[in-house]
Amino acid sequence: MRVKAPRAIQPGDERPRTQIMAAFRAYQVQFIDRLRQADGLDLAKARAGSPMTPWIRLPLGSAFALTIAHERRHLWQATRLTESPAFPRPDSTPVAHR
Repeated sequence: MRVKAPRAIQPGDERPRTQIMAAFRAYQVQFIDRLRQADGLDLAKARAGSPMTPWIRLPLGSAFALTIAHERRHLWQATRLTESPAFPRPDSTPVAHR
């Protein structure tokens, strides 16, 4: 399902591709670290708050599954971009977040 991101979480300005990729990789490292920290927890009982609506609490396993699905969407977007006739752009050219 495609839904436009709320304005509050849309990126403000355009950043060079190198910055976008560095931020994405850093997030992946953090996420993997969280998965390791959860080793041994009951993922059905442990709860996690939603970053968008903190009053919504999900089982940690569901939160992990939603995060992974969301990341798949980002990878799909990146694939679409790399298949664009305008790709590749020089590193100095900002890439708009779609």
